[in-house]
Amino acid sequence: MSDEITRLLDGARDAAPGMTEAAIRGVVVSVLNTLDELIEEAGEDAMWPDPGDLGLLARDVERRG
Repeated sequence: MSDEITRLLDGARDAAPGMTEAAIRGVVVSVLNTLDELIEEAGEDAMWPDPGDLGLLARDVERRG
């Protein structure tokens, strides 16, 4: 998942060049966790990744710090 994390963090850096690395990681983690909750709430019939997948990415982003 390293490539995905790098892309997410790079996108956040591009969107908010003045933010600290800790703030960027915090935003990415928050967005991934929120999306993960929405996926779980949508149920099995939704066209989302499996519940928990984005949460795993969020944990990886947190560990990068």
